[in-house]
Amino acid sequence: MPVNFFITPSGGWDWSKIDPYVNRDVHDSIAAFLPPAQRRHDCVRWRRTHDDNFSIRLAYDSLSPNPNTPRPTIWSKIWKCHVHERIRFLIWLITHGKILTNSHRHHRNLTDNATCPRCGRADETVLHALRDCDEVAELWMRFIAPQRWNTFFSLELGGWIDWNRLKDTITSNSMMNNMKANSSKCVRWIGWEPPNHDRVKCNVDGSHFESIRDAACGDVARDASGNFLFSFCHRIGYCEIIWAELRGIVDGLEKIWDKGFRKVTIKCDSDVALELVSNGVDDNHQCSALVQRVRSLIDRH
Repeated sequence: MPVNFFITPSGGWDWSKIDPYVNRDVHDSIAAFLPPAQRRHDCVRWRRTHDDNFSIRLAYDSLSPNPNTPRPTIWSKIWKCHVHERIRFLIWLITHGKILTNSHRHHRNLTDNATCPRCGRADETVLHALRDCDEVAELWMRFIAPQRWNTFFSLELGGWIDWNRLKDTITSNSMMNNMKANSSKCVRWIGWEPPNHDRVKCNVDGSHFESIRDAACGDVARDASGNFLFSFCHRIGYCEIIWAELRGIVDGLEKIWDKGFRKVTIKCDSDVALELVSNGVDDNHQCSALVQRVRSLIDRH
């Protein structure tokens, strides 16, 4: 059956047709998706990359019994690295996924909280701690050439380490040159900045917790004087962090419109979400419905 069979005339999911055939986990995964606003033909998406584009390399990786397992040759390459012994041992631990992150501690019943202490937005796995945390990703983006970002940030742990080693990402002169070209020292005070006097400002955010298979988003709106107008937060379902960020933008824009405000400034701390909204995405992108909803709401304002 096509997807539009399960959408109500008002544009929401028709749970009476879905719930009898799925368990709670599948329900939560579907709930995190916004139904497409326009009637389209169904399409197949490649879920193993962030942009849904098919990759031969990742297709081969997906056939491995464990996509986190590096290729056998990586072990000899690690021990042949011309670095200090402690660094070599650290890389070996990382490749084995044995760094004592909060996720690993939670798995061993050493803590009740698997969340990353830096960003608080996702579980602190090895890959999150080293690459995917917002604070770390911003640093990597200074080192890695933009044309390599998609591959760099989409691989699983084993493939990521292997790819970095094969590409000499950590030791190449091109990487250091790229770092020198893109890096600059700056001091930035973090705080709420008021909008123009005739506007309201809505700060939006999303959170994703792998350990409990849940995600949520929330917004806070204030006027130019800093006076509180409204706020809300709600559970989305089970999804990736980028969906939670985009849902926060969608829900914030809809709530502001319903409250009667027409001149709005949206503040979001996710560079990925802002890039998707600014540049748009293909119809077969996993976030296409959310991005199109955001852009239509912006046009309405």
